[in-house]
Amino acid sequence: MQVGAHSVDLERSYYDWNRFPRISRTFALDSPSVEVDNPLGGALYVYIPDGSNAGETLIGIAGTVEMPSYSRKDLRGSESNLAAFRAAVAKKEVPWFELIGDSFALTYPMGMAHLYQDPDSVIDVMEESLDAINVMAEFLFDMFAGRASENNEVEETVAA
Repeated sequence: MQVGAHSVDLERSYYDWNRFPRISRTFALDSPSVEVDNPLGGALYVYIPDGSNAGETLIGIAGTVEMPSYSRKDLRGSESNLAAFRAAVAKKEVPWFELIGDSFALTYPMGMAHLYQDPDSVIDVMEESLDAINVMAEFLFDMFAGRASENNEVEETVAA
């Protein structure tokens, strides 16, 4: 489990910092009860390894304040009702809120919440952008690996 949104250790990669170099803490969920903390606060993230067959697991969490989270996916703890999400954001109980798409999660400072009154449109734009990036990345991978696809051949014909 990770407490805090950013897992990058700036101490290993930068000489000058504009924030603490490590702002998240991680904990192994290796016993029935695990206490976690972070003096800087932060959201709780549970990482499940790819290929895991853990299935659906219920995790009890106590002593926290819920971060507003909007998602069109059926996720426990995330709101899919726009009015309920807006009401949670309006309370400003924590400094962050989250938008979750099919292929991403974005965490924003609460001070930016007024820019995200229609989270569905933001999610749509992000999903379209990530889809386009994936198409370009696959094209480049195929090109550098020497594998021509129909799209590559069309591009080469047009360029010639």
